[in-house]
Amino acid sequence: MKNKIALLTLIFASVIFSAIPCIASSEKRIALLMGNANYTHGGTLKNPVNDVKGIKIALKELNFVVIDRINCDQKAMKKAIDEFGEKLKNFDIGLFFYAGHGIQVNGINYLIPVDAALDNEKDVEYDCVRADRVLSEMENAGSKTNIVILDACRNNPFERSWSRGVKSQGLAFMDAPSGSIVAYATSPGKTASDGSQNNGIYTSAILKHIRTPGLTIEEMFKQVRISVEELSQKKQIPWESTSLKGKFYFNPEEQRGVVIIKKQEKVPDLKIEQKYIEQDETPKDNRFILKNNETVLDTKTGLIWAVQDNGKAITWWDANLFCKTFRGGGFSHWRLPTIDELSTLYDTNSKNKHGFPVTELIDIGECCPWSNEVESEEAAYYFNFNTGKRDAHRKIVGNFPRVLPVTDPKYHQILAPPILDKNDPNRFFQKGNGVVLDKLTDLEWIACPKGYSCLRDQAQIYISHLDIQGGGWRMPTVEELASLYQKGVGQKNINPYINLQGFEVWSIEITNDGRPFYFDFMHGISSIRPLHGLDTGTIQGFAVRFKK
Repeated sequence: MKNKIALLTLIFASVIFSAIPCIASSEKRIALLMGNANYTHGGTLKNPVNDVKGIKIALKELNFVVIDRINCDQKAMKKAIDEFGEKLKNFDIGLFFYAGHGIQVNGINYLIPVDAALDNEKDVEYDCVRADRVLSEMENAGSKTNIVILDACRNNPFERSWSRGVKSQGLAFMDAPSGSIVAYATSPGKTASDGSQNNGIYTSAILKHIRTPGLTIEEMFKQVRISVEELSQKKQIPWESTSLKGKFYFNPEEQRGVVIIKKQEKVPDLKIEQKYIEQDETPKDNRFILKNNETVLDTKTGLIWAVQDNGKAITWWDANLFCKTFRGGGFSHWRLPTIDELSTLYDTNSKNKHGFPVTELIDIGECCPWSNEVESEEAAYYFNFNTGKRDAHRKIVGNFPRVLPVTDPKYHQILAPPILDKNDPNRFFQKGNGVVLDKLTDLEWIACPKGYSCLRDQAQIYISHLDIQGGGWRMPTVEELASLYQKGVGQKNINPYINLQGFEVWSIEITNDGRPFYFDFMHGISSIRPLHGLDTGTIQGFAVRFKK
């Protein structure tokens, strides 16, 4: 049935945008992550090291400076916490994450170092580290918001040798000082599972939700609680103690560009233009609606999908870039979907033209679209429409995953800004400290220092330690490098703001047999470097990240 649908196009004056809630660009974030797994006297835990690696990747993407410590003895733990407290004095947001053994004795929580030899409960005070040491350092630093996450409620491996009647199961409740939140893997006095996968159940849930745009930290932990309860069959219920004084978003992206207007509140300079289009309102299969603007609305989940995938294999990094620059239906704010979101499309009673079990309105031409969820620093998850399950694939070898962008309906009130022309003279912007923003792709670039033409491993080491303007840097993909190529621009076919020394730049991508790619700006093509023998160290390193 054809109905006339009123679409509101909102034209915002600058005064409106000045009121949009978002985190200021000057906000500085730092995190200390600890994972203790290999206990000298207490056995080995499977997941703490993986937990730290996963949280590290996520926090770097969320603009945190990250310090990580693995398998620390007592001295190393105390030193790291104290040094973190000193560094925190220069930051607005502090986060401490611990995965490993933790216990309570007489209502006091302790984190157990790997060298602890706890023959009885009295040894805890001398061999372990009090958890409130972290809170004390945070309070003394005077930072605006402090976050403590303890995945440390596993069974006490030393308790068997202790006196009968001593109860040390789980952690005790701690009051969160003003401006802070303390999050526990499970409720006070209970124990948490180390998990049967690569991460503990609690950390897995955090990694699932921490990148979700627009969630306050309290909302994020509510989603974590729901996921953990479901995975543990309600045997494990995460807990938080909070005294936060304001809103904090790990990923505030969706707060930007959204104006919330209260009832009867007059907002100046807001103009509304109303126009009508013909649109088919009848859902296909009683669920999906094909929009005239070539998007598909899922009436069950409220999500809006692109009508087709990108049409070719793509690396995970390029899949993110594709979504950032995608303008399906004339709108922006497209992103990679979660595994759960992709799984909602899986329907064995449906079949598209390629034979995959998904509505015929969505043209998925290959089995496996990327998700936004990562398994490790090297791999990310995709959803397999052949099996209806998720799997992991290396981020840098895109030999079969594709990308199917998704967005939320509230962004379809606001038309995307026009795509910048590739040769626009205002495309590149110098942000200082050698950082150059490409406004076409929203990528930020840094060329390795003058004379830093080098072996690929050297470039990787340099970039992994790069901490300019908040960190989160990595090597670029071939497609990202190709986006910089502008034939006839400057002396080297690249904007001169980006300090290219020669003509060749390393890529993060490698072939299946391990040979690295690089991009040649003289000819505008990518090439493959042999593994051994011919690498003369003449190729430059570039660092890249999405705009902070």
